[in-house]
Amino acid sequence: MTPSTTRDGIVANPSSQNAAAKQVDMFAEFDGAALAPMKPRKPQRRPHRAKATSRIAYRDGRPRAGTKAAVALESIIDAGKAGRTRYEICESTGIGYCSIAAPVLALLKAGLIVELAATRPTPTGNHAHVLVAREAMQ
Repeated sequence: MTPSTTRDGIVANPSSQNAAAKQVDMFAEFDGAALAPMKPRKPQRRPHRAKATSRIAYRDGRPRAGTKAAVALESIIDAGKAGRTRYEICESTGIGYCSIAAPVLALLKAGLIVELAATRPTPTGNHAHVLVAREAMQ
């Protein structure tokens, strides 16, 4: 084997040039496979075809939706003009603070209750804003 000179003046072994040419052919085969179109996907099936138990569970759960908000609103209306803090609502209804925060926020956004600037101390020593029903303010 005789070395050959490239135009840059680098001496290259002809056997290494053949190996490089073979490697390019090998990658061309993979490149061609990558450009082939994919098979169309089958549509995904639903996990369960709305079984009777699922329909019953959905139907039974619907009437309970919004009951915490209704209980919180009733508690605030019962307090009258004095109103209640969120903590006092929890004490009067027996619902946990984390469970009552979202329904109270929904009542505020709906405009059924108003949050006053007045505050009251909570058992932890923090000051909480007083919530009053809009109808009690009139």
